[in-house]
Amino acid sequence: MTKWHGTCSLIATALLVWAPAVRSSAQPPAAVVKRPAIKVKAGQALKSLFHNGSYRQASQIAYKMLWDDIYQPEVLRYLGASLKQIGKPDEAAAVMHILLRVLDDPRCSDYPQAVAARRWCDGQLKRLDTGVRQQQEQHRAATPTRRFTEPEAVDDTWMTEVTADLRGLHGLYAWTLVGGRKDMDKNWIHNRLGQLHRSGAKYLSEVEGRKGVLFAVPLKESRGPSRLILGKTGQAPFLRVGTRAYGFPFVLDVVVEDESIFTRTVGTDAWKDFRIQLREHADKSVGVVLKLVVPEDQQWHEGAYFDYIDFFQD
Repeated sequence: MTKWHGTCSLIATALLVWAPAVRSSAQPPAAVVKRPAIKVKAGQALKSLFHNGSYRQASQIAYKMLWDDIYQPEVLRYLGASLKQIGKPDEAAAVMHILLRVLDDPRCSDYPQAVAARRWCDGQLKRLDTGVRQQQEQHRAATPTRRFTEPEAVDDTWMTEVTADLRGLHGLYAWTLVGGRKDMDKNWIHNRLGQLHRSGAKYLSEVEGRKGVLFAVPLKESRGPSRLILGKTGQAPFLRVGTRAYGFPFVLDVVVEDESIFTRTVGTDAWKDFRIQLREHADKSVGVVLKLVVPEDQQWHEGAYFDYIDFFQD
């Protein structure tokens, strides 16, 4: 068998074993029984593709394996390495940041290669994050003088300060990473745009007239928190947020030092640009949490877009 035919066989096997995961919500519970075996087969295909130098195919299989469950450190490690090999350093760095967070999660405490994986990520990110660290420093230094003029004038450096709760790629509607959703038009936004971001959210270059947008996932309070977390360094009286619901409304709840300081329902019909007074927190360096909440009486929910989340003097 030639290397080409061997690679094709591995890809076909991995695609076949992944396919049920996309349809699992429409299948009876009994169909999920063989899921562990599916992961094993896909994992073997991933490793073989990577070690054969088929990095692009390996990344495709890895994305599919992460569709329902992001907490797979071995898969993330192969994905990050594959993306670096095919010349996608920014996407590789995003995966490495996610991997470091996954390694700190209790559900991955038994991963035997955790120490080596952390060391590898740290070494890679020293080079891959140079530009991002510079952006962070400049962004923080500008806080005491930052003025708001219009949404379009806010640059994307705010994204370097944000951490989003981790979700599987399915929840992030990351269809571009797995070849697109075939039952939707090719011009559907989630078939055209979207890549993993260092924050753990999904990045889109343009949404409904706004440039540089993060996509996150609201959840019902009863299912646990869905949060965007960022820190304010130095004096700034106002937090400004540009946001829009996708699919169904959600409630934005801004929390500072365990106190809710702002709550609004965000709809799908237009962008909302909120100016939020930080009051007694204006002169502090504090953590700010944006909770994305689906009302308990609302049956459906999908996503939330954020054009900017940043601190200003006005």
